[in-house]
Amino acid sequence: MKGKRTILVVLVVLGLSMSVVGSDSDSFVVEYQFETTMVGSFDSWMIEDTMLQEIPGEPLIPYRSARILLPGGTDIKDVKVKHSEPIIEKGIDIPWGQIPRTSEDIPAIVGRNEEIYNSNQ
Repeated sequence: MKGKRTILVVLVVLGLSMSVVGSDSDSFVVEYQFETTMVGSFDSWMIEDTMLQEIPGEPLIPYRSARILLPGGTDIKDVKVKHSEPIIEKGIDIPWGQIPRTSEDIPAIVGRNEEIYNSNQ
């Protein structure tokens, strides 16, 4: 069973930290927690240590990439992602992405994608 590793990635929304827990069962857990913070003078909220996925017309979605170093010769058998119970907020307008431009470009404003914004997904 040596060389076979199981990775369990646990996403927990609430406070940003990373810990790796080893075990004798040939598997390990990487746990992430995320915390919100207020930024700017417009009382905007952001999730700490994330970047925004900015696709024109689509909601600005925070993301964080992760690199997990595995021992040489490791074969990944399984990956599991767990998350906490979602918190549903109502009455919040999520801004949408715009077309990237330089200071020399004439600004082209993109409206929000109503198919996405009117979806329950």
